[in-house]
Amino acid sequence: MKIFKSNILLAVIILLICGCLGKSQNILNETGSDKLRPNVIVLLPVESKAENNNAARLFRSRMMEELYFKGYLKFDPEEIDRKLDGSASQEIKTSAMVRQKVKEAFGADAIMHCRLEDKSEAKIFYAPINIAIQCEIISADHGETIWKEKTESIIRNFYFTDKGLDKKSHDNFENVIEEVVNTLVKTLPDGPNLRSE
Repeated sequence: MKIFKSNILLAVIILLICGCLGKSQNILNETGSDKLRPNVIVLLPVESKAENNNAARLFRSRMMEELYFKGYLKFDPEEIDRKLDGSASQEIKTSAMVRQKVKEAFGADAIMHCRLEDKSEAKIFYAPINIAIQCEIISADHGETIWKEKTESIIRNFYFTDKGLDKKSHDNFENVIEEVVNTLVKTLPDGPNLRSE
């Protein structure tokens, strides 16, 4: 009976260790040898395929707060936009020129680039809010992808009048953005202020 209990205990310990290792953050470069850990991340303007830019602005604002709470420096989005003075246009957001400007202006060793897609489509009595987002952190030095994640969130709204449906959709809009941000943050690497190195 002692052998059986010790075997069960050993199995539980092994399962716990495997479970914890499975949740650990794994950040590798292309060769898989060294861990790349950014210290300063600048979140570029969000590329958006949405008709209105409220989703992109709200997402960027919330993501900047979460980057701060993950241990990274906090930057003013207007200052980022001003210092990049339009060079972070849709086509060249991750180009070497933008990476170099970010590195010089903010001392950043990484940039975060996100693409947001608003897939919401209103119908009679039904208006889902469907936001899909893809983000990646790119090394400012080499252009290597350090971290990449995509997620999607949907909240379905039902109401009998258009006015009520619009109000309900407006009320739930921030919840969808919050859910998307929370999903992304779970896998985001910890910043230098939270690391225990």
